[in-house]
Amino acid sequence: MARQRKANPDAPLTEADWVAADNPHTLLHHIRASASHRKLRLFACACCQPLVDLINRSGGKTKLAATEQYADGLITEKKYLAAFNRIRPPGRGRLQGVIWFAFAALGWPDAEGVNWGFDQATEDLVRGTWAAGEHAEHHTNRACLHAINARTLLALGDVNDDRPSNAFRIQMDAEKAECADLFREVFGNPFRPIAFNADWRTDTVVSLATAAYESRDFSTLPILADALQDAGCDADDLLAHCRDPKQAHVRGCWALDLVLGKA
Repeated sequence: MARQRKANPDAPLTEADWVAADNPHTLLHHIRASASHRKLRLFACACCQPLVDLINRSGGKTKLAATEQYADGLITEKKYLAAFNRIRPPGRGRLQGVIWFAFAALGWPDAEGVNWGFDQATEDLVRGTWAAGEHAEHHTNRACLHAINARTLLALGDVNDDRPSNAFRIQMDAEKAECADLFREVFGNPFRPIAFNADWRTDTVVSLATAAYESRDFSTLPILADALQDAGCDADDLLAHCRDPKQAHVRGCWALDLVLGKA
């Protein structure tokens, strides 16, 4: 299916728009009032995941893991912040700077190169004192924008060329489209909400879903779909998502969240 850009970003989306959108910000704008803090954080983490190995010497994996744990309520704010206070960013190189800016938007207030105003915004994000809505959209937009930019530079293999080029723009569009797919992976299709029947949540279903979520071994999702069907599940969209061999899954997958009762 060819992706279509929406001429008026402020016009309400249709289901066809949602499926075809190639920019995650278009999707975020549509559900900003209802998106949970947890899912917004996990989506931002998914956008930054391809960059982690590059900056692992600066504790990238530790910081990403801490952000996910904080999103799921597994660690306190104090422990979350402590993970960043122990590790300082390198502050050198254009790509590293872009990545740390993206990490700052995830709620990492000690990232270098972030102006005072943005420091205050990320502090609000970390503390979770703001309501979902415009603030959530702003912070996640910033995280995604800079993660996409860094991913583009990394994919092009030239982190020092500041000149915009056709190759850069093409790669940027490709990264935006991939992040739009990630957004749909995390938030699903708001035009087709699924009423999950508690009877489908058998011991086998819960065990399989929990193992996939915690281990990130999403190869077992087709087996989860079989278990759901055995339990009487007739939600075709849910079963198809779990069985789709081309679907890339991440922490926060809407199907797993639905099974596990996570918001």
